[in-house]
Amino acid sequence: NFKEHNFEAAESEFKKVIARDAGNIEANYHQALIEIAHAKYNDAIVRLKKISLNRNTSDTFAKLAEALYKSEHYEQALEEAANALKKDPNNTDAHYYLGLAQKELKRYRDAEASFMRCCEINPKYYRAQFELGIIYNEEGKVLEAKTIFDSIEQNITEADMPEFYYNKAQVLTRVGDIEGGIKMFYQAIGLAPKFDRALWELGYALIKAGRSDEAIKTFERLLELDNKNSQILYELGSLYSLMPGDESKKKALKYMHDFVSREPEAPMGYYYLGKLYQQTFHETKAIEFYEKAVEYKPELTDVNFELGKLYRFIRKPEKAIAHLLKVIKKNSANAEALAEIAMATYDKKLYEESIEWFEKALKTKPDDAGMLAKLASIYNESGKLKEAASAYDKLLELSDKDHAVTYALADINYRLEKLQTAFELIKTALEASPNDKKYLNLKGRILFALERDDEAAMAFEIVLGSDGKNQDALYNIGLAKKRGGSPDEAILYFKRAVEANPAHVESYVNLAEIYRQREDMESAIGLIEQAAAASPESDALFYQLGVYYKDAKYYEKALSTFQKAAALNPANSEALFETALISYFKKSYADALNALKKAAAASPGDHKIFALAGEIYFKCERFDEARQELKKALAINPALSGANYYLGRIFMASKEYSEAIAQYEKAIETGQAGFECMSALAEAYQAMENYPEAVKHYKKAVDASKNDPVPVAALADLYFKTGDFDNAITLYRELKTKKTGDYAAVLSKLSQCYFNKQMWYDVIETGNELLEIKPDDLETLFTVAEASEEGQNATQAENYLRKIIDFHHDNIEARLKLGALYTRQKDYDAAIIQYKESLKINENRIDANLELGRLYKIKNFTSEAIEQFRKISSMSPNNYDARFNLAVTLFENSLFEDAREEFEKIIKLTPKQYQPYYYLGMINEEKGMMNEAISEYKAAIAQKHDFVDAHFKLAEVYQKKMLTEEAISHFKEVIKYDEKNFEAHFKLGQAYRDKGMMDEAVSENIAVITHAPIDSPYAERARQLIKPQAKTSFWKKF
Repeated sequence: NFKEHNFEAAESEFKKVIARDAGNIEANYHQALIEIAHAKYNDAIVRLKKISLNRNTSDTFAKLAEALYKSEHYEQALEEAANALKKDPNNTDAHYYLGLAQKELKRYRDAEASFMRCCEINPKYYRAQFELGIIYNEEGKVLEAKTIFDSIEQNITEADMPEFYYNKAQVLTRVGDIEGGIKMFYQAIGLAPKFDRALWELGYALIKAGRSDEAIKTFERLLELDNKNSQILYELGSLYSLMPGDESKKKALKYMHDFVSREPEAPMGYYYLGKLYQQTFHETKAIEFYEKAVEYKPELTDVNFELGKLYRFIRKPEKAIAHLLKVIKKNSANAEALAEIAMATYDKKLYEESIEWFEKALKTKPDDAGMLAKLASIYNESGKLKEAASAYDKLLELSDKDHAVTYALADINYRLEKLQTAFELIKTALEASPNDKKYLNLKGRILFALERDDEAAMAFEIVLGSDGKNQDALYNIGLAKKRGGSPDEAILYFKRAVEANPAHVESYVNLAEIYRQREDMESAIGLIEQAAAASPESDALFYQLGVYYKDAKYYEKALSTFQKAAALNPANSEALFETALISYFKKSYADALNALKKAAAASPGDHKIFALAGEIYFKCERFDEARQELKKALAINPALSGANYYLGRIFMASKEYSEAIAQYEKAIETGQAGFECMSALAEAYQAMENYPEAVKHYKKAVDASKNDPVPVAALADLYFKTGDFDNAITLYRELKTKKTGDYAAVLSKLSQCYFNKQMWYDVIETGNELLEIKPDDLETLFTVAEASEEGQNATQAENYLRKIIDFHHDNIEARLKLGALYTRQKDYDAAIIQYKESLKINENRIDANLELGRLYKIKNFTSEAIEQFRKISSMSPNNYDARFNLAVTLFENSLFEDAREEFEKIIKLTPKQYQPYYYLGMINEEKGMMNEAISEYKAAIAQKHDFVDAHFKLAEVYQKKMLTEEAISHFKEVIKYDEKNFEAHFKLGQAYRDKGMMDEAVSENIAVITHAPIDSPYAERARQLIKPQAKTSFWKKF
């Protein structure tokens, strides 16, 4: 039974023997073997130790060594195996278990020797060969291991197969046969699904083979077997981090978060979390976890490098530099880290330091084109154009004459004013890339600098041909047009340039200059404001904006703008001078003098600073100081008109008019005198009562000042006095716009001028401004309401009339005018309200009653309308309008006999009116009294020969009476007075057909088609009538 491995039966028999003879050595020996087979190692050890006293054979000690090894008593196993070998040096089992125990005790050389001795004794001892292969594998002797495994594969027992496949898989992966190794791992796991070591190794092998999906499944299987193993979480997290898609990233984050929650001091977990957040653009979270990683392992170079890049990305260059320095400390030749530090110092605008770092990086990687390009760019940006040119020259060699580098070098040479060199380089670049807009733009700029304007324009136009919004091309063509004396074309190109790039300062400035030259200051100011907003640190732009504000008389804005320019650059003497000038205009003399002192310190040779100081001292009546400053100014420039002018002012103040005139004329002779000097001269002549000379010099002052309010006001008053209203209007309008002097008086005078000239719109405008001063002035309100109505602005007229009613509630005229206005607007309900309100004020107003009746009629309030018209007729029996409206209302409501009675009364009162006869004709026609109708229609025509409606109605009656000739006659009369009356043409055509006059009928139908709307039934019928028709019998017509 034992030999046939029927251990249960064998054990039963051996126990029977032992029961009869406890000291039976062979029975105990075999029972111990069965206990080893059943893994009852302790029982076997006890039994074998007992019988070894009597059965001290090599086999007994070998089996005892096996039991001790399997129960993990390796030292004792060694001892018993040695005892076995003492008895029999060729005992293969003893050698085998000796090797196993030595292997477990990591005495690999001894184990190797033991397994080799075993194999020497018995070359078919495959388990020893297997273990020898394992040792070779672990020692890195993979080829020897593979040889062994290949030779014994067919002899491995089924029980050892999983371990065999596992070890052979390891060997295959180590010799580079990853796919073979993976296959073996799968076979091992197939035989032993919970073989965790095989699963681990399979996972790693799949990763090496790039089979990440299978690797993930393998580690997930491991996680099912051992969900407390944090390393599995790490592996899954790292694997999912490499997989595409948001879901994979989410899983990677989950596994890594679980890993660091279990292993809070594991730096690589934080590293992967940082990397994952970095990949998903969560820079702040990435930094947080990277910082955790270096907290536990500061020397992690990759993490410090990534932190450096991230801190630079979020614009914290100081922190970026700190981490990158750690990288460089470990490896001073790390070119990427050196380049990143260079970029971080560049971000801090530390150009010199950035250049130094790039130079260090280039020492490590001298042929790195990217770093060299960035260094060249920094040289360029920091104004080191020669160094930039040198760097680009080297880059050109490295880049195999790359056209982009050639372009950059051309640009540097252009800026170095080496125009011919630049031109040759850009031509080379364009040969490689002939349609590059940037290259063409540079070519245009170079040609423009070479004053080859036509060729430059051609280059820019080529750019615009493919890119109509190219800012550089638009701007440069604008410059060419501006220089060439075509400002209108220049404006178009500059405007297109700022449309393409709203932050393009130069285009705004050039546009503003053109508008300023055209004296369109509002446009110019708006453009410079946009330029300053785009470049808020430029003191020059704010100075220029201040000048424009000043030119436009926006002094407060100008002052604050000049102050801002001076704050940005304290050495800007022009801004300080303008600050002083405006402070002076504001009579802030102390501020002005303070600014002038700063300006004089910044620019001691500027005469205008001292001239202005003298003027201010004059205003402060500090005459000695004024003379001192004026002398300083005149010492620098004797031809200063301002100094002479203020000397004249001194004479004027003392009423020495002749001396003042002489001084003013001297100032004017310099050709630099302002209009104030001319006005002062006119004032002096006026003081001497020499009015013609005063007028002459006021005009000069107005011209010189470009219509400054002071001389304009003086001249306007003179024109007003002389009755020259046209010239007065021109000047008062200007004064009104500038709102200077006695504003109400100016408006009053201007209004008088407009009234005399019947300029209604201007009366309204002026009236509005007067009403701002006197809101309830009745005369002005009626005037502007009337002018509004004349100007066909109903809404405006309504507003003024309502203002009258608000201020003067019982003013009936305002309500009547408002009612009439609503009627014209067809707001009949509102009109009715106003007429009713009028009648509350005066119930006998005929016009109010009449209009109310008409409104009732329009609103189809028939009984109210009739009652209203009867009321007026009783109040004023001879009132034609009331009676006629009453009669028409009765007629329209089919009250024919009542209407007839009213029309007949009207005819008695006013027999020359044609309308009553016409209505009587229609009443008779309605009653079938055709002859009487004819008589009335004829009476209407007798009163008004061109009464088209009466002719038409009369023709229709004649048609009904079969009097075709008469009908034709009157239809012709209709067409005579209204040739486009297509209905008359149609009926005339019918009459001609009745007469058999087919040609005339066709002619009239053509007229119908000509004049009638295309979709009119008359037109459709006319088209049918003029179609050619086949001849038919007389009966077929019916």
